[in-house]
Amino acid sequence: MRDHWEDQKMTDVRDAAINFEAALWKLGQNSKGDWILQLHLRMPPGELPEPLFRAPQQSRWGVAMVWIGDNEELIVTPQQEVGAKAVQLAGIICHDKDFHVWLGKEVGEPIFGEDECRDTLCSVLGITSRKDLKEDAEARIQFDRMMDTYRMYRETGT
Repeated sequence: MRDHWEDQKMTDVRDAAINFEAALWKLGQNSKGDWILQLHLRMPPGELPEPLFRAPQQSRWGVAMVWIGDNEELIVTPQQEVGAKAVQLAGIICHDKDFHVWLGKEVGEPIFGEDECRDTLCSVLGITSRKDLKEDAEARIQFDRMMDTYRMYRETGT
């Protein structure tokens, strides 16, 4: 007999997510150089989610983790902040019509509108989405240089 949760079609991974808290128990490397992370999961009686309880031993799970401090606030590393700020700036700058003009001159084609600016920016940076700036350090460096050049253009007009 199939359980009701097996019959449900999930359209978004967030719909299928199980939330729980874990502690990093051990971190090391095996002989191949692969990183091995052991998490310690502790759940009060009656709070073990049914899908996890029914899962076979050594079943694979997709895991998303955030670092939680003792004060229950998220801990964000400086690198994550830099990436998030670059994504935010890339979104904002694509609304700037002066940036459209400048970027159009840089690539040799006029740019009309935010969507075309976004697509051109991503193409120049070699990324598929502005969100890639969060993790792609090389693209972020190139974007920072681009923004420095644009700021000089705004200040000097050249």
